[in-house]
Amino acid sequence: MISKHLMDNVLHLYGRLRASVPVVLRRPLGVFCSVTGRCNLRCTYCWQREDETREEGKAGWVSSVQAEMTPDEWTRLVERMPGGMFLGLTGGEVTISEAFEPMLRTAAERRIPVTVNSNGATLRTKGIELLLALGVRNLSISLDGFAGVHDRVRQLPGLFDRIVANIGWFNAARGGRSRPALTIKTVLLDDNLGELLEFRRFCAETLKASCLNLSFAKVGDHAQLSLLYHDRLPEMLHGNPGALYPYKEPQRLRGVLAELLAGNATSSCRVTLYPQMHDDSQVEGFLAHEGRGPYRACFLPWSMVWVLPDGTVTPCLSYWLGNVREHGMTVLGVLRGERYRDFLYGMKRFGDELPPACRVCCYARVRREKGVSGVFGGA
Repeated sequence: MISKHLMDNVLHLYGRLRASVPVVLRRPLGVFCSVTGRCNLRCTYCWQREDETREEGKAGWVSSVQAEMTPDEWTRLVERMPGGMFLGLTGGEVTISEAFEPMLRTAAERRIPVTVNSNGATLRTKGIELLLALGVRNLSISLDGFAGVHDRVRQLPGLFDRIVANIGWFNAARGGRSRPALTIKTVLLDDNLGELLEFRRFCAETLKASCLNLSFAKVGDHAQLSLLYHDRLPEMLHGNPGALYPYKEPQRLRGVLAELLAGNATSSCRVTLYPQMHDDSQVEGFLAHEGRGPYRACFLPWSMVWVLPDGTVTPCLSYWLGNVREHGMTVLGVLRGERYRDFLYGMKRFGDELPPACRVCCYARVRREKGVSGVFGGA
């Protein structure tokens, strides 16, 4: 089984190789499908939903949720994916889409590896059986700490207990098998810092998760993995910078993360950070620069692309590359166009840095500053 930590490294390595020899590696490694913008929750910090908006005066943004693809269209997209690629399913909340089951079945028939991102609220017996029977590799479920914090930010009392019960059914059905692997995704909040150490133990011992993925919260009018899209490249790369949420106690946050990272040596549940950092020195630099850097060059645009609810294809930033509906329901048909090449060229022009639009992106990798060495190692 490939862990989430290892898979993140594989994506960057493949992207670097593809950027170096595009004639040999002619396509991305994976396609993430935001199958729907609809969601059964209203999380306070989420922007990936159907009522997503931009600040007044930010002209040119188009919503992808007004004309969502049908289950038949989504199924044809999976049918026409080349071999050797993996498929990610997300939303909104993908499990409430009628396209979810046929996409899973089609991927299983074609032996396409699948990973699923869900809030876990609707994971019932049928959903669990589907995940197990159809060979899903990884299930990521969002939990922002224990009930007091999680239910408040998700705005639904009792949600934590429901999700924990669903995960219990999932583990009982899994019966000790390693697949699907379970990843718990948690947003770092001021309110959950005090419980993260205990929550990590809970994820390992009770939820049987192999990974606890902690994401720094971001604010501002950023353009990362949005359900809106834009068609002007310079504005996309230089405008809409990602910004780090101003944590009330950054030094306390650093200390908690240092202890969590140190625990990777002994815990069965590995902690990973988004943006990607592996030791205390990287966290220190990231917080000192308030999320503006320092970052390493990113090659994710060479290894992954996204398909939005209406069939729009974007790289990691919400830049319009084309629509699969206009290319025979094939992602590669869109990627043969000039807009994808222009985007990759635009990213290359930043060299060893990242454009402002990529700040605080979960896939960004924080550079270790010269003269500073982390106390926990890692690369």
